[in-house]
Amino acid sequence: MTSPRSAVLLLLLLFALRAMANPIDLTKRHAWTDSLLAGLTLEQKIGQLFMVPAYSNKGPEHEKELLRMVRQYHIGGVIAMQGGPVRQVRLLNNLQAASAIPLLVSQDAEWGLGMRLDSTWSFPRQLTLGAIKDPQLIYRMGALIAAHCKRVGVHLNFAPVADINNNVRNPVINDRSFGENRFNVSLRSIQYMRGMQDNGVMACAKHFPGHGDTDKDSHYDLPVISHGRDRLDSLELFPFRLLVAQGVMSVMTAHLYMPMLEPVKNLAASLSPNVVDAILRQEMGYKGLIVTDALNMQGAKGYNAPGEMELRALLAGNDILLFPSDIPKALARIKQALEKGELTQDALDMHVRKVLNAKLWAGLERWQPLSEEGLYEALVNTRSVAMHRKLLSHAITVARDADSLLPFLMTDTLKLATLQIGKGDPAVFHRSFERYAPATHFRIAKESSESEYRNLLARLDSFDVVVVALREMSRFHNWQFGTTASTRKFLEALAARKRTVLCVFGSPYSLSYFEKQRHVVVAYEDTEHALDLVPQVLFGGIPAKGQMPVTASEGYQFGAGITA
Repeated sequence: MTSPRSAVLLLLLLFALRAMANPIDLTKRHAWTDSLLAGLTLEQKIGQLFMVPAYSNKGPEHEKELLRMVRQYHIGGVIAMQGGPVRQVRLLNNLQAASAIPLLVSQDAEWGLGMRLDSTWSFPRQLTLGAIKDPQLIYRMGALIAAHCKRVGVHLNFAPVADINNNVRNPVINDRSFGENRFNVSLRSIQYMRGMQDNGVMACAKHFPGHGDTDKDSHYDLPVISHGRDRLDSLELFPFRLLVAQGVMSVMTAHLYMPMLEPVKNLAASLSPNVVDAILRQEMGYKGLIVTDALNMQGAKGYNAPGEMELRALLAGNDILLFPSDIPKALARIKQALEKGELTQDALDMHVRKVLNAKLWAGLERWQPLSEEGLYEALVNTRSVAMHRKLLSHAITVARDADSLLPFLMTDTLKLATLQIGKGDPAVFHRSFERYAPATHFRIAKESSESEYRNLLARLDSFDVVVVALREMSRFHNWQFGTTASTRKFLEALAARKRTVLCVFGSPYSLSYFEKQRHVVVAYEDTEHALDLVPQVLFGGIPAKGQMPVTASEGYQFGAGITA
């Protein structure tokens, strides 16, 4: 049976799909691509398939090595890693100038450039965005992230994460997903993708065929997902199928093992022709760019030798080999495969053509050096701040309000206290709170002893309402989302004695520990903007709009949220 929330999401998704884009096709012939492809040597063709990491914070020796790979191995692109915006612009200008064929530049900027670069902006994580009911806001964020990416030379953003996170123990996807509902994830992924691609930056749906239902991190192990095809079709593959139909320009394949799809034991989906070629390319008809997840991750390299791994990825149907483990060995093995007939020249040319066509789409046939002028101002400005605050204000969720205490009314008759549990400067929260009403403020460490918590309980006895800011949290189930047994026991005792409003500045999954709380607000993130906005929701300065993007427990279900 479809829930009311899912029914609404389905209608929104169907409405969004009315403006269906044409499925992307990077296999088409174009004069620039044809001319370039015809003049490439075999080594240059193979080199176009490699995308290597480029750090702008590793200094001249690292840059020297990158320049060597550009000139010796004709690498097709780089994934820009940690560093800063000015340093990245300088590094990319030097690499592009040295490359006979323009480089395709990618970056992991799921929540903006701040995911990798200092002195840049970060937007809320996707799980926070999953709480927002207006998907148009996700489009606008995607457009702004595209503008930031272009300013620092990025053509391909490895976002959105289209995985459905339906496993509370997932250590790697987690808050990088829009949540547990396939309609919610699909609609927001499409809007994020459109926002970027409408503004000149390629999106990437990851991690195909779905990395949400695992409790292992593929950076360190090979996760196993044993669901059958019916389940995969109805859930994990659902967002990818829609994104393909909507014209997403690239898809990233995942290092996880699905025994119901691949008979070869421990063969990652990213290296499996039964997954990449048979399902993504043939069944879904995808003709966009297919990128492996980083091949230096244990989920791939733990079961495959260098060189052999890159060839397997290519034969499976991938076009770009991200983070190759050993370029000389991969180059030699791919050349050997051509000689032995394991790989045909036509197949190799098809992969290279797609890479070159992606560069053509990105405008690289007319590449110009990037400018440093006004760079910081273009990346961190009032527009970025306003977008961040708007997203957060729409996400903050009143998950429970048992006796309609919120928003606070008649504050002149209420004796209010605030209590911060955990580290962090409380000044922003206090200032925002006291714009509406005076309060007495308390703080305590999460690791405090039971006697310290008992003493605090007695001190709070004289107040009518206690607003608790739960901070210093974690995204990980194994770490109990940053809560402690003593904190949970204290909060239960406090709620039994006082009207308590628990404000969670962290994972919504943590609500499973707070079933006995009667008033709960989820801020999702511990940032100055969240600390400023939550009191505004408490006092009705801004309306509550968010809804839970995941189910934390029986008492906190997906879609829960009291809106005003």
